[in-house]
Amino acid sequence: MSVKTNRWLGIGALFVMIAAAMTGAVIWQYRSITGAISHQATEDPRIEKELAFFQQLADAKALVDEGQFAEALRQSEVVKTKTTLESYRWSAELVAAHARRGLGQFEEADRIYQRILNGPEDHFRTGSARIGISELYMAQGKIDEAIRELEDIIETYEAKGAADVCGLALLSLAGVYHEQDQLVPMRAALARIVEDFPGSENSDAGRADRYLDRVSKKLESQQITLIEDVLRQGAHHIEAIPAGKTTTLKRDEKPYVIDEMLSVTEGSILEIEPGAVIRFGVRGGIVVHGRLVASGSSDAPIRLESVASGDGAAWWRGLQFDHAVTTEPSILEHVDIVAAESGVDVTRGAVRLANCKLTQPVKYGLRAARDGQIVANATQITGGAFEGVRCEEGGTLTLDGGRVADQAMTGIRIVLSKDVTISRVVIENNRAYGIFFSDASGGRVDACKINGNHRVGLVSHGGSHPTVANCEIRGNRAEGVACVSRGQAVINRSRIMNNVGGVYFVKGSDATLSLSEVRDNERYGIRCELANPLITQCVVSDNQVTGILNMNGQPKLDHNNLDGNQGPALRNQSSNVIDAGHNWWGSADPVEIAKTIEDGHDDGKLGKVTFDPPLTEAPVQGA
Repeated sequence: MSVKTNRWLGIGALFVMIAAAMTGAVIWQYRSITGAISHQATEDPRIEKELAFFQQLADAKALVDEGQFAEALRQSEVVKTKTTLESYRWSAELVAAHARRGLGQFEEADRIYQRILNGPEDHFRTGSARIGISELYMAQGKIDEAIRELEDIIETYEAKGAADVCGLALLSLAGVYHEQDQLVPMRAALARIVEDFPGSENSDAGRADRYLDRVSKKLESQQITLIEDVLRQGAHHIEAIPAGKTTTLKRDEKPYVIDEMLSVTEGSILEIEPGAVIRFGVRGGIVVHGRLVASGSSDAPIRLESVASGDGAAWWRGLQFDHAVTTEPSILEHVDIVAAESGVDVTRGAVRLANCKLTQPVKYGLRAARDGQIVANATQITGGAFEGVRCEEGGTLTLDGGRVADQAMTGIRIVLSKDVTISRVVIENNRAYGIFFSDASGGRVDACKINGNHRVGLVSHGGSHPTVANCEIRGNRAEGVACVSRGQAVINRSRIMNNVGGVYFVKGSDATLSLSEVRDNERYGIRCELANPLITQCVVSDNQVTGILNMNGQPKLDHNNLDGNQGPALRNQSSNVIDAGHNWWGSADPVEIAKTIEDGHDDGKLGKVTFDPPLTEAPVQGA
């Protein structure tokens, strides 16, 4: 085994925990199966034999935890060749891959992981295989690839509701950051396990909670010396402000230092003047029950940052707002907020931002939840370790102008919230999704540029119903738009171009696409799978493989331009009959139109496409 692999598998208790969780995943999944087997064992001796294989799998898993990779590999191979249960065979494959990774047999381990990914669909097994691939990257020193893979796993399996896989992936992500001595993102990964995937004392969440406390104390100890140094240099130490009064922090050559949570009580106002600099310790932040007015200027912005700004230990709690709805809104203008856990977190009351910059947020740049309201104009949220903006649990969000970019995961996520307006915002280069609506959320996305995100540009999921209008959705590395699992987006007057796929409707998403251009996408313009969207008055042209691909759906097509695609205008890969009358195919000649369609006329097992009457000219002029 290589030196790098030894270091990865043996750098301390955290990695023992991660290794145990990873290989333990193989066993946890089948405990319910084992219970059923035990119940039947007295009736069928073959069942008792399978129980012995289950125990052998558990033993092989324990051997991987202990670093005895050769013996673990031998035992997993025995189970794989002798068991009659398909699920055990695949689990043995997974243990064998982990063992080969430990032996430094990276190519063979990768082949096994890929075989698992191409095998029967099982989110726990495939998720564990993908985590194994990320650890292969790590063992070979490919840090960025490992982080990208784990972040993608978390996003993918969270959307599937697979909390078990998300927890494992976050544990591994914490391990990667531990290896790199990046305590802040490590703490963020552990905190997310504790907050989003709670469990018992002995669960992943319970163990993560204990490590979270240790990491937080280490960060705090690193910052104590920095705080003392700054205070010795004459910084203003703020421990409390008077209740019921207005306190003003003026611009000064020396910064202000806040090392614990500073409370602005109800009836109090904290004013911060242009050019003021406030530095926070790891436990520092401001919680506002009264009102905060931070009015900087373009020439003299206010700066809120960690006392360890520019250092790997940069971290502070951020601004938390929980004031009465009757209180006047808090104001942030020309404020730079750097490396906060959550830059602006509003759970009650209103906060208005203008021309602010939130850079490197550890968790969220902006978050509105429950009775919280955020209005942000011309505000930039960039370079975060998780999500740029989150609105959830009924929060209210208005974004007008500005940019949300370069987040490690999703740019903007809307969960269980309907009062959402996102206008004229650039959402780009986020490493997962651009905008993700879920859980019956709604709102309006207007005149935005959703470009170059590493997965789908905009997702409507789980009964969400956003209205998307006048947007440019371009160059995303998966689909431009995906309506998934009853996502009911209404998309109109938008340009969806140069993505891997244009628009994907799947699993009961009877959404609407109208008055839009779907062009120059790498694979297909529109794909329908178990969905029946309405597609009307659109241009679906110049896509590189096919215009519209139907997979067990039944799209309603009316008055569209469907000409000019490099492959078929419409490919029906289902048994459904598709009524595609009143569309333009580049010709009104039935013989020529038939050449642009693949359906039951080409394969008798497929449904046919009817196109009578065809239009005699393009309904969307000037396209």
